[in-house]
Amino acid sequence: MNFPDLSTLLYWIREREVIRGKKEAGEPRPWTIDPILHNYRFCNVHRADDKVTRWFARHYYPHWEAPSFLGYMTLGRLINEPATMEYLKFREQWTPDDILSRLHQYRLTGVRVFNPAYIVTTCGVKMDKLDYVVRVASDVQKLSLPQSSSLNWAFKTISSVDGLKGSGFLAAQIIADLKYTPRLSEAVDWETWCSPGPGSMRGLNRLTGTVLTKRWDPGQFRQAITDLRKIVFQEVMSMDAQDMQNCLCEYDKYVRAKEGGRPKQNYGH
Repeated sequence: MNFPDLSTLLYWIREREVIRGKKEAGEPRPWTIDPILHNYRFCNVHRADDKVTRWFARHYYPHWEAPSFLGYMTLGRLINEPATMEYLKFREQWTPDDILSRLHQYRLTGVRVFNPAYIVTTCGVKMDKLDYVVRVASDVQKLSLPQSSSLNWAFKTISSVDGLKGSGFLAAQIIADLKYTPRLSEAVDWETWCSPGPGSMRGLNRLTGTVLTKRWDPGQFRQAITDLRKIVFQEVMSMDAQDMQNCLCEYDKYVRAKEGGRPKQNYGH
């Protein structure tokens, strides 16, 4: 597969990693002379380096054997706000009525409950958003997800739950967390699986010189990601398919800004 704008993607990957390195080393701003990367927020090259993901890695991943793990992991990603999840605290047992009560109490304090990086709705259901996300998490909590099953099988299982269907973006984010715990760390498709989202499809369309509205079926998309990963590995670094997909989404934001647009800070990969 041909990637006419490959140089821009490779530049973004290199420069974003340089920025992360300087920031973590405690160097003062500016960390780049690129005005777009300086003025807009972009996710890291590797999702595991993002602030919220690191919070989950510290506070949730170690509890992978707990009976309540799937519920809290799902609720955590739907809310995506560490301060909210810190308020709830992780508990061994899944108690939806108590969790919901505490969430409503927390919201009454006037703080931000949901991180706006992900678009989370009630999918047309007329009910309080807090009630809805706890219900979705409770449905995931009831699932049987065998240890070391494939990412694709786990994704299909989780995305069968009402509230996680459709594009599958949120279900894929949950998989991206579970794969870094013993639950899915031995999955046969750990490096190769991903699920196309609107942002990464736009990025792939830009990269291949295709109309931005083209829809890729999952098989074609994953093959393109496989081809791209080989090139990126030779030119810059190794990364799994979900990280490569993430980079495509951020590349799309970067190119839109270069063309004079004002990209949203985060949206579905």
